[in-house]
Amino acid sequence: MASSIRAFWRRLDGPVHPDDRPVFDQHEHTFNLNYPPPAFIGDIDHAPVVVLMANGGYDPKLMPTEFAGPEDTVEFIEYIRGERQTFPTSLGSSYIASPFEPWLSGGQVVLVNAIAYRSPNLSQEPLNRRVAEMLPSVAVHRHWLHTELLAEASEGKRLVVAHRYRIWQLDRNQHMSNVLFSINLASVHLSWEMMGAIEQWLAQRH
Repeated sequence: MASSIRAFWRRLDGPVHPDDRPVFDQHEHTFNLNYPPPAFIGDIDHAPVVVLMANGGYDPKLMPTEFAGPEDTVEFIEYIRGERQTFPTSLGSSYIASPFEPWLSGGQVVLVNAIAYRSPNLSQEPLNRRVAEMLPSVAVHRHWLHTELLAEASEGKRLVVAHRYRIWQLDRNQHMSNVLFSINLASVHLSWEMMGAIEQWLAQRH
């Protein structure tokens, strides 16, 4: 069965989800909305390991090359809508060149952003953090986590790796089965210890 996240993003009709558009129109922010949002990368419905991240990054030098033509935007939107199974060719180097790539392409790991939209450094962007709390997409992502994903984790079906967990409104002091909390929140990358824990969990499934 498709997740609530999948159902929500099937309605994406451009770089901004129609439910989020009024919020951006009415409030000041510095999100870059010229490029489609990486709400998730990987198999959102079936990947056994889910890594919770903050938001899509934005590099002013790389982004124009990754989305060089209109077809690149179309591909990405089709991927987020679930109409394209393979990764879009415009997928950023931060995903392709990451240690996650074999797991992402192999369907073992999915990366999910609490905020789908792109900005350089969310922790230094108070306007964006304020606007994010108003976005319907953020509410959908959190609801999916707390009502669907954590239930699957408690049943041993999935491992949740909470890297940027505060924006997801997770409490690391609360014990939850098959939920791992990152200790290097300042980095966009997981620690090698966490990568090892993921590898071990995946190995135990076979």
